[in-house]
Amino acid sequence: MISFKYYSRIYFLFISTITVCCTSCSTTKPINPCLRVFADPLYVFEVAENYQAGMASSYDRTGGNSDGLLYSYLYRDGDEYVLLEAEGSGCLTRIWFDYMARFPGFGKELRFYLSNSGSPTLVMRFAEVFNGDFSPFLFPLSVGPRLSSGGYISYTPLPFEGRVKVTATFRPVYYQIGYMLYRGTDSEQHKVPLDDVEYVKAAETVKAQSFNTGKEGPSYTAVIEPGTEVRLLQHEGTGILKSFTVKSAHLEDLIIKGYWNGATAPQFTLPLGEFFYVGGARDVMSFYVKRRTHTFSFSMPVPFQKGLGLAVKNTGDYAVAVTVEGQMEERDDALEMPLLHSVVMPLRRTGAGKMFVLTDVKGRGFFAGTVLRMEGETETFAECREAMGVNSELCFLEGDEYFYVDGSTQPSLQGTGTEDYFNAGYYFMFGSFSLPFHGLIELGLTDTGHARVIAYRFHLSDPVPFSHSLRVELEVGPLDDVHGKYSSISFVYLNSP
Repeated sequence: MISFKYYSRIYFLFISTITVCCTSCSTTKPINPCLRVFADPLYVFEVAENYQAGMASSYDRTGGNSDGLLYSYLYRDGDEYVLLEAEGSGCLTRIWFDYMARFPGFGKELRFYLSNSGSPTLVMRFAEVFNGDFSPFLFPLSVGPRLSSGGYISYTPLPFEGRVKVTATFRPVYYQIGYMLYRGTDSEQHKVPLDDVEYVKAAETVKAQSFNTGKEGPSYTAVIEPGTEVRLLQHEGTGILKSFTVKSAHLEDLIIKGYWNGATAPQFTLPLGEFFYVGGARDVMSFYVKRRTHTFSFSMPVPFQKGLGLAVKNTGDYAVAVTVEGQMEERDDALEMPLLHSVVMPLRRTGAGKMFVLTDVKGRGFFAGTVLRMEGETETFAECREAMGVNSELCFLEGDEYFYVDGSTQPSLQGTGTEDYFNAGYYFMFGSFSLPFHGLIELGLTDTGHARVIAYRFHLSDPVPFSHSLRVELEVGPLDDVHGKYSSISFVYLNSP
């Protein structure tokens, strides 16, 4: 059994320093296949092609709202509560617990069985998994509730070969554990040691990508009149748009539109004012998106096979100056890569028996993330008091998410609450925050005094692949019994329309 209990902060800093110095002289991909997506974000295409997403969670199996209270573990095995058990090889990708896990979990252990040996491969105290200082669970991949607004979350991936089981020596309340099952034939590649240097390098790579501003590319500037759309980036041929940055004093008035492969209608639409520049929205420094007062950057890879165009539309009342910078790379292998699409659901009244649909697409591809905006309405407060007995409009966050993959009539993935999906807890109890793969852009009020919540989550290491269809729904309230106004933008890669 390998134990990392006694790694000190000094040792972590020592290894980290050595790794940072070496990253500039080595581009070797990690031996651990579960870490490769951090070294090369394009590897997510291989993950989506060769893995299947799964998740164990404490959702209420009766269809009610008693998530965690009745189903906080699968079964008891001696002093261990079994939280996840699955056959096959692959990667553990995400571990989430609610804030209250700190009390039964204090001084207790999480045990990770990553093979058929019958003995745990890794044993950690609960706090060490989310402290951020103990390998392999390092910041910013693993953080506690103060940084994730009420949730314990780890995106530290762990490979398993043949079988995986995760147990706790305490009974949790709410939890979610995500994993990717390998569908290929070379399953033994997941039988690898948990190498400290590789994990430190992965953590440092994610930190650098998320918290640095990035490189600038060729820039193009135009003054855009009200109601006018101007194409500022244009590239012929085959390649990848690695990132783009938009600068303007009036970003809240702009809509970004992407046209791939000569299409006349945009496959990608990003209304900045709807999600990133509204009300008291905070700055975002994430792996894929960076939002500051006059600068917006997007680095989700955009393959194209027959040319690319990036346009900006001004929806405001006055002409605005806009500068766009783009980082492109010509690559022949982009011919085999899927195309990025955004699915925009405009702000509308929903709930009270009407599930909010984040995306409903046909084809082969994978779900890569979403930004969700939620607002209360006049009757929401009273509905929350009746449904939950709480004096708050925020009970719309009680709604669970449902992923239906390839026409399944039962959810392929089901969570325990909206803020839980965004890796927080208890209605985002510590307010707004920004981390590499998830964050809370705003927790505030609308102009009419109703609650407004805007949150994001990106699925870099835990995409949701599908072969011919995907539908993602979200309850509004504990039993889809509360009204609200919701809008979203979801990012989906498609190999076929």
